[in-house]
Amino acid sequence: VSPRLLRQVEGAFVDVGPEVGVVGSGSFRAAASLDFNLDGVEDLLVTALEGPPLFFLSDSCTEAGWLEVTAPRGSRVEVETEDGTQTAWVRGDEGYLANGPPRVHFGLGEAQDVVGMRVLLPGGETVVTGPFAARRRLVVSAE
Repeated sequence: VSPRLLRQVEGAFVDVGPEVGVVGSGSFRAAASLDFNLDGVEDLLVTALEGPPLFFLSDSCTEAGWLEVTAPRGSRVEVETEDGTQTAWVRGDEGYLANGPPRVHFGLGEAQDVVGMRVLLPGGETVVTGPFAARRRLVVSAE
């Protein structure tokens, strides 16, 4: 069985793996999506039941805007750009059957600036910041 990388297109899921080099065969268990090489683009690590893991290092789309936020698990992060607002919850699971650091990654497309960021921490405290340039990593901690 080949690993599948699905993209939602007009309400349906389309396998785009072969287009971007996500190929292989075997029986797979876990998948983790993280920016392993710290270039602002998510990479993919897939473990195989029998055999070595598959590692797919992304080397494209690095001109697009992005933002990575590390915060306590359970935090809600809202990022506003001129194109709109994205929201994500900080968890620890980075994929199917995989755990990772408590961070969220936002792909910002053409936007190179963040108008504002709001982080609602698990204890109820809210951290608000912005504007600032995108393409960076931020750490928000509870006081």
